[in-house]
Amino acid sequence: DIVVSLRGGAPTFLPSSDRSVPSTDRTHRATVSGDRLRLSIQDANGGNSRERWKAAGKNTLGQFQWSPNGKQIAISSSDKDANMEVTTLELIEISSGQTRVLIPAAKKLFVGAIVWASQNRLIVAIDEGPGVNQSNSNLWEFRLDDSGGLISGGLRRLTSWADLPIRPGSLTTDGKRLLFIRSFRQRDVYVAPLEAGGTRMGTPRRL
Repeated sequence: DIVVSLRGGAPTFLPSSDRSVPSTDRTHRATVSGDRLRLSIQDANGGNSRERWKAAGKNTLGQFQWSPNGKQIAISSSDKDANMEVTTLELIEISSGQTRVLIPAAKKLFVGAIVWASQNRLIVAIDEGPGVNQSNSNLWEFRLDDSGGLISGGLRRLTSWADLPIRPGSLTTDGKRLLFIRSFRQRDVYVAPLEAGGTRMGTPRRL
């Protein structure tokens, strides 16, 4: 991983063993296991480690975001071996380990981005179905109470876009603009002849 300052200067290379992400209030840090099946919380100095999330079934962790007050973590996980990738979106209370499910796997949705815009406002990008060439993604807003529960009427769609696959995003430091990646996948097929009695592949060409 590389950290690049927007104010200039040389990039900072983080050691590959450092997989921790500090909380927004800098009092804790979150660490994901190498197989992405567990997430643990430690104090800022790395002590007092306790597991706060464990993958269910064949799911693996996709992404996570600290809450602005540093007391909760939003985690998305999915089973990428399934015929259709679907996401479970959970909120974890780091002090107690209490879990709230905002989007269950049964909804059969895929979350491409999570942005915690404010303590009581979570914005996610949800893939909603195939477009002309790629998936349609739109931004949805979750209005939460102080404990991370969804308030009555607190879910609404913010955009109506087509053929705009949204992937990980973030908020500008002033909290007024949302940044995200518009990502398309391209798959190519190549054909190559077999040579030397089928023991060697010849020069491939794009089909």
